[in-house]
Amino acid sequence: MSFSRVIVIRYGLIASLVAAAALAGCNRATNGRRPTKPVTVSVTYKGAPVADATVTFISEEGEPSAAYGTTDASGTAKLKTYEEGDGAVLGKQKVTINKEQITGTQPVASQESPDYVPPVGSTPPPQVKHLIPAKYSAPDTSPLTAEVTSSGPNDFRFELTD
Repeated sequence: MSFSRVIVIRYGLIASLVAAAALAGCNRATNGRRPTKPVTVSVTYKGAPVADATVTFISEEGEPSAAYGTTDASGTAKLKTYEEGDGAVLGKQKVTINKEQITGTQPVASQESPDYVPPVGSTPPPQVKHLIPAKYSAPDTSPLTAEVTSSGPNDFRFELTD
């Protein structure tokens, strides 16, 4: 067998291996990203849509990954993991939903601003008021779960209760 024929066979083998690897990886996301599917979430509390709530899906399989979105006036959110509208990674998810109001904060002006007023004594810490039950706001207390599948549809409805 000639030297040039051995080289052609080697390059052919390498090309075949590269093609096989490319085909095997067709279902994998690019740039180290895990595959995602679009996800829509609807949230209601006491029978009414919940607007301006933050919905987070936290992947329970493999490397932790989070998808998030904010509900609109109809209580609906479209989730994002890497870029707008890509949804959540495939698999089982822990779901958190949070809507809160922070009170007791005072705007702080820059020291260079004519509106700056030096603080006198200690100011009270801001107060957090949960507008939906607080149990939904943390992964360790939220009872909500979902499973994002490749076949979809991945539309989830959550009716929150006290």
